[in-house]
Amino acid sequence: MIASSRLGDSHVCPMPGHATTPIVTASSNVIINGMGAARVGDVCVCGAVITTGFPSVLVNGRPLAHVGSLSSHGGTLVSGSGDTFGGSLFAPADGSVDELRMATLLADPALTEKAQAANARVSPLAASKAALQEGVEPGFHIVEQPMSRSVLIELRSRAPGQRGGCF
Repeated sequence: MIASSRLGDSHVCPMPGHATTPIVTASSNVIINGMGAARVGDVCVCGAVITTGFPSVLVNGRPLAHVGSLSSHGGTLVSGSGDTFGGSLFAPADGSVDELRMATLLADPALTEKAQAANARVSPLAASKAALQEGVEPGFHIVEQPMSRSVLIELRSRAPGQRGGCF
């Protein structure tokens, strides 16, 4: 079993200058050992958003975060409750992707609605030539890639069909 993460538990961030920071938002009404349960969508001090959790354990409608959950900065949650465990993981420990399972999930016509119901940030990307030339795969990108402020400003100044990023 894997330890559940909570408000104040640690996140190790690979972004320059971020280091180890605590989780600063969590559930206010689901408590684990006196601290709010951390969920997908909760935030760490460095601004990283928790992006993965137990898909089978929902807290306030969002997956429960756990030791090993990933963040939008590419970091990992490294601490959690010593006696509260749960859920199941569907990914191999080596981080490889089950291509058949991924294709099945992406083919789901209700993918957008399910992502929005989980309060995920969703932005459909057109399968445009510009997006393909920029190395951005068409489809739905739920987790944003870290980028500099100048790149973000440049992307936002483009027309919506030419952005090649999430907004």
